[in-house]
Amino acid sequence: MITLALHIPQDAIITWCERWQVVEFALFGSVLREDFHQNSDVDILITFANDAQPTLFTLSEMS
Repeated sequence: MITLALHIPQDAIITWCERWQVVEFALFGSVLREDFHQNSDVDILITFANDAQPTLFTLSEMS
């Protein structure tokens, strides 16, 4: 099991995924390593539901 240096409640992630029709949410990069720090970016990979139709505007609103 990996212990993350990032503290976001799981229910907040679930709510965010439901709002944006995200069916898969994965973290990668420095957030999973010991060299993660407060100035690091957080890399995520998401998969939208088959019926989702995200636009560039949608992606910019997802932050």
